[in-house]
Amino acid sequence: MVKSITPQDMVKEVVSSTKPMLVAFLKQGQRQREQLELLDRAERRYARSVDCYLYSDGFLETGMRQHFVSGTPTYLLFQDGWEVDRLMGCSDDDMLDSFLRRSLKRKD
Repeated sequence: MVKSITPQDMVKEVVSSTKPMLVAFLKQGQRQREQLELLDRAERRYARSVDCYLYSDGFLETGMRQHFVSGTPTYLLFQDGWEVDRLMGCSDDDMLDSFLRRSLKRKD
């Protein structure tokens, strides 16, 4: 199951995580449910190589400002304390898989 993350937890996780982190910024609504299901499938598929998080609804606007996210849905990939890539807009399984494979390969 995808974990929710707050700004305070995100700072700690990004710095201390030994695996890349995929963080989804999703606003409430029909698209959120679809994209959350997509994120959940990605977490199961990439469990050994990526930790997946949903940015907490209560802090979404703050998080968007902090990470320069201009719209939702947006997926940010972090590794070694830094953002290494981002995917903006509604996605599907193929698009998110391609994004993760490309981004993780580039980081190796």
